[in-house]
Amino acid sequence: MKITFHVPTVLEDVSRALLVALVALTPDLAAEVRVIRLAARRWGLCDRFYADRATVFDTPAFRSGLAQLGVQRILVRYRNTETNGDIEAYYCVLAAWFTSRLRRQRVVDLQRLQQLLDASVGTLNQGHRHRGFASTPREVLADRVLSRQVPSARIDDSFLQERLLKAPPRPAR
Repeated sequence: MKITFHVPTVLEDVSRALLVALVALTPDLAAEVRVIRLAARRWGLCDRFYADRATVFDTPAFRSGLAQLGVQRILVRYRNTETNGDIEAYYCVLAAWFTSRLRRQRVVDLQRLQQLLDASVGTLNQGHRHRGFASTPREVLADRVLSRQVPSARIDDSFLQERLLKAPPRPAR
């Protein structure tokens, strides 16, 4: 049986540490918002946020959610390798060491797949010694949190969108 999945991820740029990675069945707004919420609750809010040019990041719900939290979205050009190098390298490692080895793993459900992802990322990304700062991302990050802490209720409410729904017109008699 073949399963298709998406791995929304939040990487910290300076240390290259992986803050949150989740297994999602579809690359939709709900999955991306869930990853942002988990990262913000655990690590705090950043001042600026890089995202690729996926349509989910350009939705009014996502953009206004970041704006309500006071996070500036840094726009990147399509295929700009200077800004996307870290995440591209991460996805290459993920493809080589995680998805290629799934053929030999027994995946019962999404929870098991999430456990396999966490184990792979914990050893490959967090424990890998980086040449630039001669240390592992886990050591550089050292469980430090950002100074911008926001209550969970505000994080949850920031991505909610209010809509005015109309009743369908009555059919003519």
